Amino acid sequence: MGNDANTDTNTSTAIATTDSVSSLPDAKAFYALVKKAEKGDTKALADVRKWCKQEPKLWDTLGVTAALSTRHSLLTLLTSDNAVAHDAIEHEMQVMQRQLLGSFPSPLEKLLVERICACYLQVQYAESLYAQKSKGSIALAHGDYLQRQVDRANGRYAAAIRTLAQVRRLLTPVIQVNMAERQVNLAGPGANVVSISDGTLTPATVIEEAGTGD
Repeated sequence: MGNDANTDTNTSTAIATTDSVSSLPDAKAFYALVKKAEKGDTKALADVRKWCKQEPKLWDTLGVTAALSTRHSLLTLLTSDNAVAHDAIEHEMQVMQRQLLGSFPSPLEKLLVERICACYLQVQYAESLYAQKSKGSIALAHGDYLQRQVDRANGRYAAAIRTLAQVRRLLTPVIQVNMAERQVNLAGPGANVVSISDGTLTPATVIEEAGTGD
């Protein structure tokens, strides 16, 4: 008990005497506060908020985002109490996320990849639930309901994939090359044109090879 009290006092003192953003908390003390805040300690929560306000990047170190929270909930539904299956699918999702993000994703691409991952888990859960219920006798109306859930989950999944593909096509620059009075645009439709001749950037609503004629 005495040691806990001393830890609390030292932590509070460290936070109270730190005014600059550059002065970050001791890692152990910070995560000790986080654990207390998670259990409902309002003073610890206030201290965590203070540190994160001074240094917003600390929020990232906590690994808590709306997307991750949603993923955890879906994984729990899908795997129940099977910890091995939970970890295996979580690893699968991390690999999928890295592959879809690529090297330099934009903020919009990051959001869409998170959406794709969530929709993927929704599809797997809907399929799993339909398979489980179909093992025994099932009312026709309930079977139709479960099948509609599968179809809707698949629709959301496909829509998220299409949206990511469309966004990437729009974000991809077009390189405009002028050769012997012929202009060649190299990229997909809807992107921007970067002219090699003068470095200008102009919108390209229709991507085609343009020339002055043979």
